Amino acid sequence: MELAFEDQHLDPSKRDFSDLDLYEIICSLCGFEITEADEDELVEWEKAAEPGIVKCHGRRAHPIVLHHECVDYAESLASGSLRDLAGAAVTIRGSFNEPGEMCDPRRRWLENTVTQNLFQALRGRLPKEICRYIAVYCVRKQSIQFIHERWSRQGRPRRGFISVPVHGHTTLWAKHTHFEGIRYIQSFSYDSQGGDEEMLIKGNTEDPLNVFIRHDHLGANKVVITEGQERPEDEEVYEQWWTCHAQQTRPFHFKARFDGIKIRNLVVVKTPGTFLNFALASPCEIRWAMPPSPVKFSPKIPLPYGMCWTDVQSLDWNKPGTFGYSFLLLGESVLQCNFHRDGPPVPYHKYTTGEPNDVLCLHFPMNPNERVSELWIRRYPERKATLIMIQIVTDHGRSLILGTQQDGPGAKYHAIAKLP
Repeated sequence: MELAFEDQHLDPSKRDFSDLDLYEIICSLCGFEITEADEDELVEWEKAAEPGIVKCHGRRAHPIVLHHECVDYAESLASGSLRDLAGAAVTIRGSFNEPGEMCDPRRRWLENTVTQNLFQALRGRLPKEICRYIAVYCVRKQSIQFIHERWSRQGRPRRGFISVPVHGHTTLWAKHTHFEGIRYIQSFSYDSQGGDEEMLIKGNTEDPLNVFIRHDHLGANKVVITEGQERPEDEEVYEQWWTCHAQQTRPFHFKARFDGIKIRNLVVVKTPGTFLNFALASPCEIRWAMPPSPVKFSPKIPLPYGMCWTDVQSLDWNKPGTFGYSFLLLGESVLQCNFHRDGPPVPYHKYTTGEPNDVLCLHFPMNPNERVSELWIRRYPERKATLIMIQIVTDHGRSLILGTQQDGPGAKYHAIAKLP
């Protein structure tokens, strides 16, 4: 089936290379990580080109790595080339997190689903504990089976890149699908198609729009569009984040990758020839745990190419007119601290860095009457070193910890400053 809104302006050089390293450490059929115990039972393929993409010169080869048992099982299911199954296309996304952090939620869902299905199929003749024990040992096969079932449905559009124009009187609908227990955006249309869908844009207004997109590591799962200074009142969701495209005047374009089942890498651009892929030497994606205010959604900090920095010596806290702070982190090291005033957002090209997978920029927005009141240090005892994290506390009771996400036992807190 043809792909609706296929991107006709895609520059072959503008592909997303952010996931290439993952193809060497995650199986491209089951979507789970490759461990040291698997090293003697692996199969390697050369990575096939994405639709509409030509091979780029000057880049090293990134082979596709697979579990041998996954290849054997997939061959018993799929007719034709196993490349058409492309489990990696729907289970892998370039991420700042480690493979285990992306794979563990999938593994839990598969284990729970297989346990429940087996328990019901046997009509309770086996205890659930035994069913779960069985599910743990067949999770790879079940992952391939679930992907193959979705991939082989008749009428499924082929995967590729899309570009959806939004003009002055465009009415836009989003259709949804469920994949591995989570609801994702499947496609866009100008008319109602029926099924699980919602209207995103009504064609009776020409006011600027704020586009909020919620993502996880497998795709875009929600789009909320507001006017003025409205923002979604959604709560923070673990392992999900928001991107914000504020005050968009029409025409503009939704651009995304369709992986064969769902939409991922969804962005808003002004011209059909623009393609934001957030890859190396490209703009850094600004991620928000909760939908930000459209007025001050973006801190004013240009991140330079390369990694030139000086040790942080001091920072002026609670300066008049401060609406937030940003911090540039490399592992447990704080490379930059900055305070920000209110104002319009900064263009994406101002957020560039040579190492987007290693460097993390955190923005801590402040309310107009909110102040930083305390600074704490949190220490964890380690065998070789002591991990030190800075904790910032405001007079509204909010806090931000700069450093690792380690939350094990043994942490010690020490107050280092109370600010007026």
